[in-house]
Amino acid sequence: MQYDIDAEKYPHVAAGYRYALDVVGGRIPACEYVQQACQRQLDDISRSIGEEGWLYYFDHDAAERVCKFTCFLPHIKGPLAGQNLTLEPWQSFILTTAFGWLRHDNGKRRFRRAYTEVPRGNGKTTLSDGPALYCGFGEKEGGAEVYSAARTRDQAKVAFSAAQAMLRRATALRTALGIDVEAHRIIQMRSNSYFEALSADADSLDGKNVH
Repeated sequence: MQYDIDAEKYPHVAAGYRYALDVVGGRIPACEYVQQACQRQLDDISRSIGEEGWLYYFDHDAAERVCKFTCFLPHIKGPLAGQNLTLEPWQSFILTTAFGWLRHDNGKRRFRRAYTEVPRGNGKTTLSDGPALYCGFGEKEGGAEVYSAARTRDQAKVAFSAAQAMLRRATALRTALGIDVEAHRIIQMRSNSYFEALSADADSLDGKNVH
């Protein structure tokens, strides 16, 4: 299959696609589940090109936007603290796959849920906070509700606190999007959207309308 991507315009889409090719081709060691995910992505791209009337299509712009947004956020720990994030190819693969596939009939995303499991110290929080903030404040969704959820509030606050710290450093992004970072909630007044930590031991989990 010949699938051309403008790597200058869509660097993260290209990186994610190359990652899938390298995993399937055996050039990057990966477990069975990752191999299957990469093979599915390649098969789906072929299907979207060659099968007339298939329900889904891969939108390069939609896939690239979430990655570029994430790269406006800074590192908050270690020697790279203060520098903008740079996505690894495997991270680009996950984000572009999750956000790039849309439905022909209504333009909405194909995937409603993504599961990622990687060892400690490999940027799980970063990979969660980038899309969380993008969904909450970068998609112009009115009244978007985004939650960092976990078994306890302390666990849920890990990702939320990291998001707070990143936004406090990302002054230009925060100002451009009109985001206020409060003690227990990140809000965007103009869209009435917010991001907060949510735990299973909360008094009530009813009434949530998750973005």
